[in-house]
Amino acid sequence: MRQLRNRFAAAWSSSHDRGRLVVVAAACVALLVTACSDDDDPPPNDASRSTTASDDEDSATTTTEAAASTTATTAAEEEFDSVEDEIIARYEGYWDARFAANSPPNPDDAALREYATGGQLDHVIAETQDNLDAGVEFRRADEPADFREVSVLSVDGDSAVVQECVVNDNLVVRIGTGDVVDDGVATYNVRGDMQRVDGEWRLAAANQVQRWEGIAGCALAG
Repeated sequence: MRQLRNRFAAAWSSSHDRGRLVVVAAACVALLVTACSDDDDPPPNDASRSTTASDDEDSATTTTEAAASTTATTAAEEEFDSVEDEIIARYEGYWDARFAANSPPNPDDAALREYATGGQLDHVIAETQDNLDAGVEFRRADEPADFREVSVLSVDGDSAVVQECVVNDNLVVRIGTGDVVDDGVATYNVRGDMQRVDGEWRLAAANQVQRWEGIAGCALAG
């Protein structure tokens, strides 16, 4: 059950994949996690960042696609005060799209391709397919910590690097029954590589820098 929650284990890989958090590493399937946690194991995949779920209902899939499409359109039409604000919005948009595409899982969700590119795109599609095959999906906690802070470290032409501190307390549950597969809570320090493709910033890689059990570490720094 713990391996299912490794959102950043597979999802953030120092090499090319941020993960499969339950399978969460899906976003990270292309990334090799660089973990600075207490152990050498890749960071856990979390439900909010990645999980496994299957969508047996066409109606549920249609609803997910519609929501993801609306999210992508809203972000595209939004005006930003700075390129940094745009990069942060697109980075956060990736994780929101990933969650939606796994609630329940739909590897064909257009939003995944709207917010990810390269190895990260390959990873999140694979992760979502794994969740579908496993019959699990992501679900928000009843009382989520709702903590996420993202800053831009550098911008160089069509490339940018962001830093994220996030508390992952999403659930991984069985589709149909709602049985909880993973309800762990962890805090992550992550670096993301963004690339501007066809005029839009997309996540190309996500690497876990540190991980703490519960709400801790960078989430308490301020």
